[in-house]
Amino acid sequence: MVSPRDDSAGRCLQRTETACDSTYSHHHPLGHERSITVVKYNYDGDLLFTASKDHVPSMWAESGERIGTFNGHKGTIWDLDVDRFSTRVLTASADATCRLWECSTGTCIQNFPHRGPVRGVAWADGAQ
Repeated sequence: MVSPRDDSAGRCLQRTETACDSTYSHHHPLGHERSITVVKYNYDGDLLFTASKDHVPSMWAESGERIGTFNGHKGTIWDLDVDRFSTRVLTASADATCRLWECSTGTCIQNFPHRGPVRGVAWADGAQ
């Protein structure tokens, strides 16, 4: 389980009991410099994608290691969505852009300018 927090750390939590009233313990922090705005797993559940007010979306392995960043936005990242095969990720930013990134390299494939902050992105059926 992953829990975003306002203190910019974010937390990956590991379940300690199986009952409904169980508690969660801190597993490791997510290394953003500002508040986390979105946390999403890929379709297979083996990669975690996070974004924050620090302008740098990140990709994480199951181990908690940051394995990729997507550099280029100049504003808060409000949303992101990874495609079905974890090859591309879309990001929505307060810098009035939506960007398409290649997951394996962190390269920006395309920039979609808008007239104001972009608050949401999602893949359509068929990864369009």
